[in-house]
Amino acid sequence: MNALNAVRRAVIAPVVTWYNRQRMLEELNGLSDRVLADIGLTRSQIPALVKQAYRSEQAVPAVSDMPALRAEPHAAASNDQLKQPLAA
Repeated sequence: MNALNAVRRAVIAPVVTWYNRQRMLEELNGLSDRVLADIGLTRSQIPALVKQAYRSEQAVPAVSDMPALRAEPHAAASNDQLKQPLAA
């Protein structure tokens, strides 16, 4: 069992991490500049964000570290002046 865990840590985990980093880079780079701006990012910030997300001591960045992803209250979308929610 110890040998299997050693192989997993030495070979498999780094390959999976590399693959996930590449996917994240591709997904973020595939977004338009407008969508990136909507989530509070610029294209030049993508590499640093991905690097931060996959630091060895922190698998995923905390939401509090990413201001664009912090939960903030938003008014419900409405289609009339009575502020009734939009129909699904």
